[in-house]
Amino acid sequence: MNWVSIDFGTSYSSATVMIDDKPVKVHPMGGLYNMYGFPTVAYIDDKKRIKVCNEALPWRCQDPERFVKDFKLNIHENELAYLGISYSDIITEILRIIKHSAEYAIGNDSIEGAVITIPATYADNDPRKQIMLDAAKSAGFVEIEFIKEAEAAAIYYHNLQRTQSGTITLIYDLGGGTFDPALVEHTPDGCRILGCSSGKECGGKYFEAALYKYIKTKYSFSYNEDETIRVQQIDGITKLCKDIKEALSSQECVSFPVPLMAHTTIDYTRKEFEALIKPLLEKTFQECSSLIHSAGKKWNDVSRILLIGGSTAIPCVKTFLNQYLIGQNCSDTPIIQNKSEEGLIIDTLFAVSIGGLLYHNMQKVDDTNGESSIDYHQTALSYKNGEGYDKNWIKAAYFFNEDYKLTASESSFELMMEIYQTILDKLELENGNLVFQPIVEIVGEDAVDSLVEILIYLQRDLETRGYEVFIQEIFDVDYWTPITERILNVDVE
Repeated sequence: MNWVSIDFGTSYSSATVMIDDKPVKVHPMGGLYNMYGFPTVAYIDDKKRIKVCNEALPWRCQDPERFVKDFKLNIHENELAYLGISYSDIITEILRIIKHSAEYAIGNDSIEGAVITIPATYADNDPRKQIMLDAAKSAGFVEIEFIKEAEAAAIYYHNLQRTQSGTITLIYDLGGGTFDPALVEHTPDGCRILGCSSGKECGGKYFEAALYKYIKTKYSFSYNEDETIRVQQIDGITKLCKDIKEALSSQECVSFPVPLMAHTTIDYTRKEFEALIKPLLEKTFQECSSLIHSAGKKWNDVSRILLIGGSTAIPCVKTFLNQYLIGQNCSDTPIIQNKSEEGLIIDTLFAVSIGGLLYHNMQKVDDTNGESSIDYHQTALSYKNGEGYDKNWIKAAYFFNEDYKLTASESSFELMMEIYQTILDKLELENGNLVFQPIVEIVGEDAVDSLVEILIYLQRDLETRGYEVFIQEIFDVDYWTPITERILNVDVE
């Protein structure tokens, strides 16, 4: 079966296929070629016919109320009822276009498998993930796999940079609408995700929104009394913000005429734009700090930072990140954008879709070898942080221990010990009975039944072994891991 990997983005989507065992970027068939791939946009005419990607672009200003863009994060909302279609309908058409272009790229052979990358904000039970799944099936795909965008980017870089065993890479993935960082440990056998952020709503469209708000306050526009023309004028200004943002990546200052407003121009400098978006970028740096801390690491454990995503082309992203690193006493940490440390070219725009395809091939190899492809550390982090699974620190402790037994990872051991230490800190003896002080909010409601069973085990051991022996035993990790396995019956999802 032939497969295609699709990075379904907020502004643009990209796709990659495998030809002669090498990943090859998919170009759109017909229309205007765009370096990003496929514009994630749609136009719905008055007969409910859907035009997508390059075919939809010419209709943006012609009929802006029927032009749909920047919808990736809202596909679970019923915002298109007035047009008589759903987001699932639009996604189906976009995926169908990508599928046809991918099939053309491999010589018109059929493609029935798709790896689709999704933001870290899409949990396993997220309705948006189900919408993507249904749309992919409607587009003609038979088998569909999902992978987080940051994880795909990590796999791409690890495959490219193979001489970094024992180091850690921070993936800084800033796209059109979401910021999806990941912390990756490189090992002799591959790469391991130490942690992924839950995803921050930040990126190109938010920079454009900030610019639009600024322009509206600085300039007084004379709108046409005709409602249709007025809507086109407003949409023209919105598109102008995008043009200004992109132009300032290569120019120090720009001057643009305002569409449908004679003798009106907007002058703007790169310095003004950088000052405008700096607060938004600082939030992404803080998100990175939180991610590193939650993985049990420090900034000086990070060997390098890899910039991925279209919005990292904005020059000040790297500049402000360098300044932030100085504040973390890590000014020597390399920030990698277009070339690896070995001088290899990095495809920042297609890294995610290429990584998705590499991920599928890795899974296929694991299946062939009859090996389990479960990432115990990542599964543990998911349970610990409540991302993709209901928060459950008892299950997290189990998976951290499994990872430690397999890889001798200090990070997994430290995080497991943190969980057991927290349980110990909340344990008290009242009138001969062991009780927990408030702990559910910390360990998760899904862990309540396990906590009750832990108390039963502990109380029994206290009564049968005596206080002094009991106290000595509970401060040994070897006391806790067998109890955890018995409680879970080593049968966790």
